Amino acid sequence: MQLKKSKTYKEQVEILRNKGLKINDSGNVSSFLNHVNYYRFSGYFLPFISKTDKKIHEDTSFEQLENIYYFDSELRKLIMGTILHGLRLLNKKECCISAKCKLTLKSRNIIIVP
Repeated sequence: MQLKKSKTYKEQVEILRNKGLKINDSGNVSSFLNHVNYYRFSGYFLPFISKTDKKIHEDTSFEQLENIYYFDSELRKLIMGTILHGLRLLNKKECCISAKCKLTLKSRNIIIVP
C-alpha cells in the first residue's frame, strides 16, 4: 500500500475551495489547519456536503464551520469536566464507605483477610 503524499496548508485550503467552501482569509484557514488538522476538521463539513455532487453547500463558509468546531470543543470540555467531577465524587464516597466499613468491622472485632 502506497501512502499519499502530504499536502501543504496552502494545498489543503485549495482543496476546501474546490469542494465549494467559502474562504475569505486563506491565512486564517492555513493557521487553523496547522492547529487542528485537515482530517479532524473534515468531519465538521461532512453534514454540509451535497449527496448529488459531493460539494459543500454553496452558502457554507469557513467561519461557520470554525464556529461549529470551537462550539463542539467547548461542549466536550464541559461534558468531560462534569463526568470527571462525578467520578471524583463517587471515588470520595467509595473511600468514605470503605473506611466506615473497616471501622465498623474493627469495632466488632471482625478480621478481614485480604
